[in-house]
Amino acid sequence: MKRLCRILLLSIFLLSGCTSKNNNELDTKKLDEYKSNVDILIRSAPETSTSQYFSVSYEMSTLPDGTHRYYLIIDNAVQCMYNVKIMAMEVGSDFDTSMAPSIGVLDDEKYNLIPSQVAIEEGYVKGLVLSGETLNNPIDVKLMVSWTDESNTQQMKEYLILHIEANQGSGE
Repeated sequence: MKRLCRILLLSIFLLSGCTSKNNNELDTKKLDEYKSNVDILIRSAPETSTSQYFSVSYEMSTLPDGTHRYYLIIDNAVQCMYNVKIMAMEVGSDFDTSMAPSIGVLDDEKYNLIPSQVAIEEGYVKGLVLSGETLNNPIDVKLMVSWTDESNTQQMKEYLILHIEANQGSGE
């Protein structure tokens, strides 16, 4: 009986060790993708603030401590967008010491923007909101939005540049 308990206990430890290793590998892949996206955003030189695939709106407000919080809203998809990932980067920020706001890159959730379809529990959302904080006003923000088609065979990426000022919201 003692031997059976020891074998069972050892099996549990081995299984939890395997799970931990797989989670670490996934976390490493996510972090590598995040770093790669930051590098691409740093090197990118987007020239437009609008997209033909979705709407972009934004606003920035001043907080009581004098800092500013900006919100970037991606919604109204005109085509099916699966596995949507969004990253924003304030131009001139030091990303060795701060994080770029992101959705779908470091988290485990998958987000889909499908015209006229909302089922939040299943990952089908009307829009996504990304927010960040800054000491500066106004700011320029580089925005990356990537997604795949329904069959997950074609990946699309768009890079936008947004000029944002506190207490001055903007739609399309």
